[in-house]
Amino acid sequence: MHIFPEQLAAAVLQLHDDHIYKPLRVMLEGVAGMRRFPTAVSPNMVTVASVSCALPFVLLNLYGWHRLAASLCIFHDILDRMDGAVAGALRKRAGVIVEGPRVYLQGRLIHDGEFGAYLDAMGDKAFGVCALLGFCAIQSVPSPLKVLFALKFPLHMALAIVRTQDYYGRARANKHVALSAVGAGKLSTCAENFCHAMLSFGLAYMGSTLGSIALCATGILSLISTDMGLRSLSHKLMSRA
Repeated sequence: MHIFPEQLAAAVLQLHDDHIYKPLRVMLEGVAGMRRFPTAVSPNMVTVASVSCALPFVLLNLYGWHRLAASLCIFHDILDRMDGAVAGALRKRAGVIVEGPRVYLQGRLIHDGEFGAYLDAMGDKAFGVCALLGFCAIQSVPSPLKVLFALKFPLHMALAIVRTQDYYGRARANKHVALSAVGAGKLSTCAENFCHAMLSFGLAYMGSTLGSIALCATGILSLISTDMGLRSLSHKLMSRA
């Protein structure tokens, strides 16, 4: 299932992986591994903080604080990447014992990577659905964008159902599931976050050239997010074949 041709999708995926995902992951893991970074902060705490941006983001847009909403959405995207970086730094911390996805300290489980991946995925979908509902309630959002957003709802639902089945299937030692996010899924989330940020920015400058450019970028990012979401869903379903 996809929208774009395979060659174009592969090029976009490679561009995101080489110039956005990997460099940011290295930088954020460096931040998480710094001595001054609080060791009490767990990956799941970062995920919860990321999801908690959803309601303020919607309210800021509904009340016309669009530039602040765009900044908050970018902050949410950074937090969304930060939880994985904190998990990576945690696994390298002195004194911990790593057993597969689980990390132990002094015999106590301090992080379960499988649950963390599941929580992160559900958090992304919760933020995405809240943002889409909020934009659909704003009259000034162009109708074509609302149609694109409406198409994302069943995709989010399907991905949430499959991801939940995968999580409990993995708990039952079913190897024919794809719990970890693939490149398409990561790009889908990134494109959706920046789609929401660009639309907020476009609403702030509605009627100007800058606003029109932002709205065009929103449409492109929404299509990329939908295409990559479909590819991610296909990957998860094919893993069961």
